[in-house]
Amino acid sequence: MLGYPAQLMRATLGRKRAQAASTAALQWSQDAKLDPEAIADSQLRRFNQQWEYASTLPFYRFWKQHHDLPDRISTLEELDQWPVLEKDHLREHEDLVQATPGATAVYRTSGSTGKPFAFPRGAAELMDGYARTWAYRQAHGLKPFDAFVLTANTLGHQAHTRKGYVEARVKRMAKDIAGNSWTFPGLIASPDQADAALATIRRLRPRYLVGYTSALVMIAERYLNTGAKGLEFITHVIPSSETVTPADAELLSNLGTVVVEYGAIEAGVIAATMPQPQVQHGWPIQVLWPWIMLREGSVLSTLSKRVFPLIHYSLGDDLSASKYGPGGTILELSAVQGRTRDVIRLATTNGPEDIRACELSMLVRNIDGVLSAQVAPTADEGADIAVVCSKDHPSNKIAAQAKKAMQIHHPEVVPGRVRLRFVEEFVPLARGKRGVAIDAARIPTDAPAEEI
Repeated sequence: MLGYPAQLMRATLGRKRAQAASTAALQWSQDAKLDPEAIADSQLRRFNQQWEYASTLPFYRFWKQHHDLPDRISTLEELDQWPVLEKDHLREHEDLVQATPGATAVYRTSGSTGKPFAFPRGAAELMDGYARTWAYRQAHGLKPFDAFVLTANTLGHQAHTRKGYVEARVKRMAKDIAGNSWTFPGLIASPDQADAALATIRRLRPRYLVGYTSALVMIAERYLNTGAKGLEFITHVIPSSETVTPADAELLSNLGTVVVEYGAIEAGVIAATMPQPQVQHGWPIQVLWPWIMLREGSVLSTLSKRVFPLIHYSLGDDLSASKYGPGGTILELSAVQGRTRDVIRLATTNGPEDIRACELSMLVRNIDGVLSAQVAPTADEGADIAVVCSKDHPSNKIAAQAKKAMQIHHPEVVPGRVRLRFVEEFVPLARGKRGVAIDAARIPTDAPAEEI
């Protein structure tokens, strides 16, 4: 079994963390009940405070002058006229960003949508992020230092040399000891790896699982395919990724109550499941509005205290809002469908048509025996779908079912433009992240192909 007595840890060495988590949970339980008008007033006040501070920083001084931005706004609607800050803008002026005073570390993005970027981070921000995470987890009955298994990048960016690898391993082990956790690599790419993970989970008996959606989904698939026994001790499953489809969440609900976490490295957790009657398999999820202001187009402003705030910043994700507040801020999300670039152009009898990568993926994922389906655009207005399937499900039968599904749902697609490519393992993006949309070059050249 994992770890140590959690209650003792919360009262001794982990007391500071536990208190911060409880304080945030209490505050969020009250804030979450406020009416939309009160939320809008609070966010307007917090945004102006954040912008007043940001305007003193080297990058935002330039940004404000370059776009002739005001000292403050009178209504949230005024933000519709503001320029959207893209990561490329920050890269172009990286010297100004890195000149931010008070930074002691960085938030480093994975580079899954381009070159990695380092955002300045202050010393107190880790505790703030920790408290924010537990603000909603405690609403589900979970507490800091409950035993858990994490599926995530285990080594980080420093593990490019032997010395860096050893240091990364030591840091990861220290985090696991301190957090009462056990970490698997975020990329569980094959049924054999999922079986090994299941064996370890059964031995460790954690209370909950958290991490990359792709890894948790692979574990859940194998759990169901191998008898669905021996994980009764798990109470919750927490997928944390840019993409958690309703089908993913429904599958994960076979392991425990699903709590969806949506966030970004540079922003922290943005929205999460709250226990409410209308919630089904983790959806919809509530935006953590005291810390985050989210607007149409996945444009975000951080409202918590940071050495380098994000002001009207594009996340680049495709979000579906189910509840808005006055002034256009998003309070609830019904879906997070991946990156905005995850659209595939296919040749049809009516001309080129854009189809969401996740739609094609789910069309194949719904076939019995399919463990993973990732979509890559091809040069001829077509798509290759990289498929991992169970050994007891022949690829030709899966291809036949996929062909029928295409004829039913997309009969206008030109025949031969979509192929299944059967691969042995999940095709990773940066840091083992789940990528519904991938580059065709990542699919092994010798992967068997079947037209659908």
